[in-house]
Amino acid sequence: MTIILLGRAGGGGGTPPTAISPPYLAYPSKPMQLQVTGAEEEEYLVQVGVAPENLLFVKDERNKLRRHHKKKLRNAANYQNNKDQRLERARENNKRHRQNFCLLSEAQQNDIIEGRQLSHWKYRRANRQLLAQKERERRAQKKAQRLILQAQKDTS
Repeated sequence: MTIILLGRAGGGGGTPPTAISPPYLAYPSKPMQLQVTGAEEEEYLVQVGVAPENLLFVKDERNKLRRHHKKKLRNAANYQNNKDQRLERARENNKRHRQNFCLLSEAQQNDIIEGRQLSHWKYRRANRQLLAQKERERRAQKKAQRLILQAQKDTS
């Protein structure tokens, strides 16, 4: 059984709709496609080629996508609304961890240090190009400032 996928395969941007076997859980390419409900949704699904025997399955999958999308938006809004409290809690936790670090055994301290180093290494590996670009910009800015200072000394 082949069902027409009404969105992007794998969540990639700009990927044309494809035909795959169920269950498909890709997001729709146009939000309007997901917002159509009821009789309009059935008409739309029949129009795009969903077989009548697969209609209930496709509608159920679309309902799951709607719930997932709403949950994602709600979580993002809550994350922004509670930003100050989260930052304050993080500051308190970091302060407490720094104070308690010296009370830990040497083995525990080494484990924490190794974990920290591993996190830094993973970040640098994942963001290598971004960090290289930032470094090039920093050097260019430093060079420009040096040239400005040199020009000011020459004119004085």
